[in-house]
Amino acid sequence: MNKLIKKIGAALCSVLMAAGLSGCMYIGLGVEMRSNKTGSVSLSYGMSSEYCTEEDFADSEYEVKHFTVNGQDYIGYDYTEDYSSYEELSAELTTLSEDGTSLFTSAKAAKKSSLFVSTYTFDAVMPPLMGDDAGEYAGMASDMIAVDFTLRMPGTVKYCEGGTIGDDGSITFNVDPSKECTFSCESTEVNFAAIFITVGIVIVVIGVIAVAAKKKN
Repeated sequence: MNKLIKKIGAALCSVLMAAGLSGCMYIGLGVEMRSNKTGSVSLSYGMSSEYCTEEDFADSEYEVKHFTVNGQDYIGYDYTEDYSSYEELSAELTTLSEDGTSLFTSAKAAKKSSLFVSTYTFDAVMPPLMGDDAGEYAGMASDMIAVDFTLRMPGTVKYCEGGTIGDDGSITFNVDPSKECTFSCESTEVNFAAIFITVGIVIVVIGVIAVAAKKKN
């Protein structure tokens, strides 16, 4: 991820120099939290095909691709990384690149479990992607940078701040490149296996008590 952030930082400088170019940069971020406390981060980065060529990505270690988002053609690349724990995933989202920047100033994915219900939370803060120039270029930032940020959590989403819940349960966050954005979500997942086992044990216990009472009588 650090390499992508460094690439984005360099591209932002070019964006500011070419202020006014509509939709010249695309950033796609997808975070997935799994019920076993593992997760993944998918990242896409592209520049408008009107302003760049594949040669501009010659130093990329990833396969260069052409793709279209909302009618805009881009050249760039994408990749996905898996993480063995929520802690590792959260740390990666806030890891600083060589130039001291990160996509999030804070990010935390967590899980709390009781006997019958597991609760998942995700809280994060994204700084202005335009950096120190956010205020000066706020009026055109949303036109210059297209940002998609989605999150998938286990269970049913019960609360969401900073985004909307789709029909498939995924969350699409609203990102303004010129402002600090706050995201907060919570979902719950019922442990049906534990419920069935508990009910089964209760039925067995009741049966044993009934048989013992019958023999006693």
